[in-house]
Amino acid sequence: MKITRTSSTSTDDIFITTDPPDEYYPNIYLSLANFNGPPAHERKMGMRFTNITIPQGSTIESVTLTFTVYSGSSTSITGRITGQLSDDSATFSSTADYRSRARTTNHYDWVIPSTVTDAECSIGPGTELKPIIQEIIDRGGWSSNNAITLFLEWYSGAADCGRSFYSFDNSLVTLPKLTISYKGGNYGIKIAKSGKSVTSENPEDYHFWSAYRSKSVKHLGSLQVTTTTDTDSAPVTNTYTHNFGYIPQFMVFVTSYDGGYVNCDYSSGGDYGKEGDLWEEALLVYATSTEIVVSANLYSFTPMSGTWTGLARTYTFDILLFMEEVETS
Repeated sequence: MKITRTSSTSTDDIFITTDPPDEYYPNIYLSLANFNGPPAHERKMGMRFTNITIPQGSTIESVTLTFTVYSGSSTSITGRITGQLSDDSATFSSTADYRSRARTTNHYDWVIPSTVTDAECSIGPGTELKPIIQEIIDRGGWSSNNAITLFLEWYSGAADCGRSFYSFDNSLVTLPKLTISYKGGNYGIKIAKSGKSVTSENPEDYHFWSAYRSKSVKHLGSLQVTTTTDTDSAPVTNTYTHNFGYIPQFMVFVTSYDGGYVNCDYSSGGDYGKEGDLWEEALLVYATSTEIVVSANLYSFTPMSGTWTGLARTYTFDILLFMEEVETS
């Protein structure tokens, strides 16, 4: 599988200068340079990529980091690329914030080729950056849909030269782009029980836990609702967290353990109401990129004729979800 991500805000791709002059630039092009001054200083770049939908423990196969050149240069320089040692990196805010971020042990020293203005300049596709991404994905707190930050900093070369690249603020079609090819994942798709988290290592906390990221999964969950039909009762809501990293597709089928009919009598006249006529009024199911939410409110029911007797009843719904994974890039 392969995903491609770009920076998504002004503060996701920035450059700073060393102290002095200790400056922070989130709103212009990106710059890597070494100047004699005055004052003598270096320029260093940081790039954050969000919504990395790669499950923890996946095997990284290849990585490509692509820039579009803002201003061309033929002088030979080398920049060192590292990653932020973080489970889910935040956007940048200052030079102090940039400097405080822990770096990966793995790095890659990129001998940057001669560049031409407005042309693309890439590392990969290949294995050069693979160890950096792998180190981040293998962290215990990593989860699909988290963010990855990479740094490009001066390593060697002639003084008073560098490279500059387009950023988010220059053009949405020329901003930095990260492409990752990967396979597997050491726990695949997970759907947690209500009140449990997808970070749990206990199998008992899950409705579904696959060994791999499969193309389709099934989930059977239950929602029990106790309601008195003649008094106002708040909806009952269960939330099931999942690790798809996007909004899954699903279908819902509902039955009741109460038999073929909903067990509420009318005080006068009319037939029993079939549960198939009623559950659609009371049940709300929807999904987000992190949760499946099931809510029931049986007080909303009204009889076809007559009035309810006011019996307190408990209803159990079985929710069967068929999810079809659609990997986006």
